[in-house]
Amino acid sequence: MNLPGIELSTPARPSTPCMTTFLVSVLTISNLLLGAALYYVVPTGALISALNEDGSSALDARPATVSVLNEYEQCGDSGIFEDGGCTCFDCFRGTLCNEELSPEVCVVNAAGGTPLIFEDYWVQHPDEATITIRPAYHIGYGKEIGCGNVAVLAGSYRVAGMNPACDELAAVVRRIHTMVGNANFGNDDNGDNETMYLVFGVGSTELIAASMWALADEDAEEPSLVWSRRPYYAGYEGPASYFDSKSPRFEWFETETPPDATSRRIIELVTSPNNPDGSMRSPVVSGENGRAVFDSAYYWPHFTPIEGAPRTTELREHDVALFTLSKLTGHAGTRIGWAVTRDETVATRIAAFVKNAGELPRENQLRGLAVLTVLANQVISLQNALLFRPVSKTSGQHRNTHLFTPFACALRAHSISTPIPTLAYSSPLLTHPNLLRAVPLLFFPVPAILTQGPGGALLATALKEMERRWGLLEKVLSSSRCYAMQDRGTATKTDAWSADGAPRKPTPAYVWLECLPGAVLAGGESCYDRLLAWNVKGVHGKHYGDQTGTFMRLELLMRTGGFDRMLGRLHEMEAACVV
Repeated sequence: MNLPGIELSTPARPSTPCMTTFLVSVLTISNLLLGAALYYVVPTGALISALNEDGSSALDARPATVSVLNEYEQCGDSGIFEDGGCTCFDCFRGTLCNEELSPEVCVVNAAGGTPLIFEDYWVQHPDEATITIRPAYHIGYGKEIGCGNVAVLAGSYRVAGMNPACDELAAVVRRIHTMVGNANFGNDDNGDNETMYLVFGVGSTELIAASMWALADEDAEEPSLVWSRRPYYAGYEGPASYFDSKSPRFEWFETETPPDATSRRIIELVTSPNNPDGSMRSPVVSGENGRAVFDSAYYWPHFTPIEGAPRTTELREHDVALFTLSKLTGHAGTRIGWAVTRDETVATRIAAFVKNAGELPRENQLRGLAVLTVLANQVISLQNALLFRPVSKTSGQHRNTHLFTPFACALRAHSISTPIPTLAYSSPLLTHPNLLRAVPLLFFPVPAILTQGPGGALLATALKEMERRWGLLEKVLSSSRCYAMQDRGTATKTDAWSADGAPRKPTPAYVWLECLPGAVLAGGESCYDRLLAWNVKGVHGKHYGDQTGTFMRLELLMRTGGFDRMLGRLHEMEAACVV
């Protein structure tokens, strides 16, 4: 199918390496020169429309650009401007957040999970994913953003008969997973053409409950058991205990050893990387009635190296993998999550649960589509920006910029057999992913953004900050005789985000802190109480299955100022440690 300015085609493989190198050299240099000429010589439409009859430009008469304060600057960099006023950061108060609390009064909040680590990026890039929704836009029922230019050939990966095959939000989600390499939707290099079904929900929280409901044995007389190995995510026990339906039935089951699934349905919740300790996990429940739900909220490169087979290869016939927008771009309030499974019956049941609980609002999808499109399109180099201009889509509903470049999948280690969107005048030879992996290295100075893997500036910024935070924490606590963090292991994994190709360690979203005997906890005092006495508020370990009181969780997703303040408190706490 032909679209204006875009050609969707499957590139052909070159015949010989030598001829390939020669052709790539010639075509790349010629396209570079042509693109530079077009970019700098041909006037833009805005400039043409601004020319007066005498040939002068009306743009010259425009007033000088007025500098606009961003959301931080409007609140003195001690808060963020939203909803008509300043929301102050930790330890600040006042209408303009200009009153700083004393250290004796200020409590650093490390008990949340809101990924504010992304906020700096979006504040500094306010126009990248801005959308405008007019009051008449789509006021009726119906949820999918259907069949736009991005999704025409996305393929069948939604529940058959329930959702359109071409859905822009689903298409960009699949595109990002393929680029990152943490999930595969079929048609890979190994000949796996198996369909993986994709179901959206109101955040992964809803999909956790939906997966329990979908996987429970509705024909059994006794309820299915929901189990997770300690320490487990605090949000599992709630839905497993709250929902009480006649069929299917399920209930929370807590035990140190995994239950046997030989004769009874066991739904195992596998958080990998794990919340709270960041460890990589696999199912441990044995028996033919075992079902696994892989909570993959943190399976992104800024939390762990994406190395080896994608998550979907771990799914057995009836298993489910869950992902969420919040830990990928920071937009937790948009409430978008998605479930992936190869079982159509399970997918249908998850979709039925979501439908009865309330489907995903259209406005949420628009914002999710905007930020995910930015993320997907950040795999472009300086050369692509020179060669190809962005194709801008503007409508009464929302405005976004879609960049289709032949380098879109250049960093993947394998060729992608699905059609690759390219500009109409780009050569089929230059659209081959395996060829293009070498092109920037051979012929161009490669920008730093390319060395950080797919996802460009957004994921690279998050990864760099997470590495900074873990490095500082380990300097403070790695030799402590009173407190211990989880062991991140040695740097053995290498992926597309590894600086200079060197192995890197995981950078978990949370610290699973243990108060050692040297901390000398008073009678009845927990590790949570000890840190709260230093004005650092975390989460008690009991919410994650710890029954000793010696563990607690500290988040690392807060704003930079909040982390630095917490680090200072931990340094003081460690300095006071006497053994």
